[in-house]
Amino acid sequence: MPAGVHIILHTGVIGCRIINGEKQRITAAVTNSFMPCNGRFPLLITLSGLFFAAGALAGAATVLAVIVAGVLFTLLANFILTRTILREARPHFSLELPPYRRPRFFKTVGKALYEKALKVLIRAVVFSAPFSAVIVLGAYFKIGDNSLLEIAGNFLNPAGRVFGVDGFVLLAFILALPANEIFLPVLLMCYTSSGTLTELSMPALHSLLLSNGWTVLTAVNVMILCLLHFPCATTLITLKKETSAKWAAVGFFLPLLFGLVLCLITSFVGRLI
Repeated sequence: MPAGVHIILHTGVIGCRIINGEKQRITAAVTNSFMPCNGRFPLLITLSGLFFAAGALAGAATVLAVIVAGVLFTLLANFILTRTILREARPHFSLELPPYRRPRFFKTVGKALYEKALKVLIRAVVFSAPFSAVIVLGAYFKIGDNSLLEIAGNFLNPAGRVFGVDGFVLLAFILALPANEIFLPVLLMCYTSSGTLTELSMPALHSLLLSNGWTVLTAVNVMILCLLHFPCATTLITLKKETSAKWAAVGFFLPLLFGLVLCLITSFVGRLI
């Protein structure tokens, strides 16, 4: 998986250190994941091209709308937190200039590579290896005629239908905890009952999703959950390190709660229409 995907949100959480007020710093770190990262953009662009794009302009407008929605939900979450459990007096903004020192090139580059690349990559591998094993074993081992992935997806299907998706979509989001960009490959493994990653053209992918009951409403809800769900494991570890386990839990559940509630609303409205 690309290390840069994880470094972006990881750096965003660390960048909150410059905020003086402790509660405002926690608020900024917790709401950092409401904006889509590079791991979520491929899915958003793919779905916009398959279900909403009559042309390149329409597809770009759909993705832009998702980004604007991320900004609005970030502001809403910030508003709620700063007026409830994280209320505090607004501190004056100040930026202290550090003393000037002659730059040490190799030490600076080495530290940057270690802090922003190697450590993040190690964290990603620590989570990716167990989840990858679960995905592969779940695809290969069968009970009767169904693989463990199919059994888990069918088990989650009633809950998925409530939120306008299916159980395999929920399962793919859960298994994509190490990295958001593996959501679609895992989903294709579930739909094709394959133990290996499958490459499909855009028309073939569209046909596969339609054959598994996808509609425009399903695509909308998947894009909502792509934008508003728990951050990847690396970001959660960084959030715990920068704040505490409690606020890492808030950072996990808060965007997920927003996403599920919004899916309930869109599903209800879509069924009425």
